[in-house]
Amino acid sequence: MRRAKLFVIFAAVIAPAAAQIPGLASGAELRAAYIATNPAQVTRDAVTGELRGASIEVARELARRANLRVEFIAAGDAGAVLEAVASGKADIGFAAYAPARRGTVEFSETYMIVQQTFLVSRESRLRSVKELDRTGIRVAGLKGESVTLFLQRTMKNATIVETGGTVPEMQRLFAEGKIDAYGANRQRLDAIARDLPGFRLLDDDLFGVPQTVVIANGKPPAVLGAINRILTELRHNGFLQAAINRSGVVGTAPAPDGFGYGQVE
Repeated sequence: MRRAKLFVIFAAVIAPAAAQIPGLASGAELRAAYIATNPAQVTRDAVTGELRGASIEVARELARRANLRVEFIAAGDAGAVLEAVASGKADIGFAAYAPARRGTVEFSETYMIVQQTFLVSRESRLRSVKELDRTGIRVAGLKGESVTLFLQRTMKNATIVETGGTVPEMQRLFAEGKIDAYGANRQRLDAIARDLPGFRLLDDDLFGVPQTVVIANGKPPAVLGAINRILTELRHNGFLQAAINRSGVVGTAPAPDGFGYGQVE
């Protein structure tokens, strides 16, 4: 009897922990899609090639809690992330919530917000995002990106110019006088401004884009519920703030309680 009891105790110690997110992935790996060009999500170490960033650390933690290995899938933009998840090529993805993106995937609660602002020429008279929504002002952003979708919904007087998102195209549009301001997340624009001395960032922010985990429609409700519980825990226990600090990305912060989807509705 004593041996049997010892065996039960030993077995309990060595048995793997129960997965906290059953049904998250169909195989032994959690395939996580991210936007490769979005430094608020991920950066790559120039020497080692290692992926870094708050979204990367969140994916690894979700995989750990689901008793899965993790595989990262680089996507060109948010649309590619949503397509990868909806088609089953990825189990989860990282993308900003936007009303126009409803229907193809399900969105988790917001775990992080990424501040959006504008790049202007150093000689521009524009000083604040409050000055942009005026007749004659041309405001640009990457086609389909969350900041551009927000501008299209909220700006009444400025002209919205959709772009392909490359720096040379942006420089050309400024040089030809076709745009007055270019919107994107603060981290991305900060990097551009450091490389291009003829530009500067506005001091204030337009809004905070809500970053979410997306899963395919049709997953059991318990999957999204488990993801949301873990994301809440990671915001409250300091995990997410520490991940943001390690990333060195500016203009990002854990979402406060009750943030919901913020100003995108």
